[in-house]
Amino acid sequence: MKSLLKFLLLIALIANLGCQSTIAPGADPVIVTTQQVLEVSLGTVDKFLKFEYANRSKVSPGVSEAAEQLRKEFPPAFRLARGLLTTYKQSRTPENKKLLDDYVLMVKRMAVKAQEAK
Repeated sequence: MKSLLKFLLLIALIANLGCQSTIAPGADPVIVTTQQVLEVSLGTVDKFLKFEYANRSKVSPGVSEAAEQLRKEFPPAFRLARGLLTTYKQSRTPENKKLLDDYVLMVKRMAVKAQEAK
């Protein structure tokens, strides 16, 4: 239940970012929202990894294990999501949007994992 609540809070935060920002006329909402989600996810994971590193001797082994997994898995997933965003910008096809959505969801889930591990 606790993890579900954290996940819903992160989704609400990300959704709220989209509501607060004004998308310029002619701008693609998929691109704007994706950029915001990637920025929030990167910040969340980065803060968690810094926290874990600074408190390594104090945190539980599970926290350190989660951090190590994120150190391995997050950078390539994030780079791939950014690359897919570039591809989508160049060719806005339904297939490219689906791929982008899938990898952005993966990055969001990793950010949720970082929040839950703390």
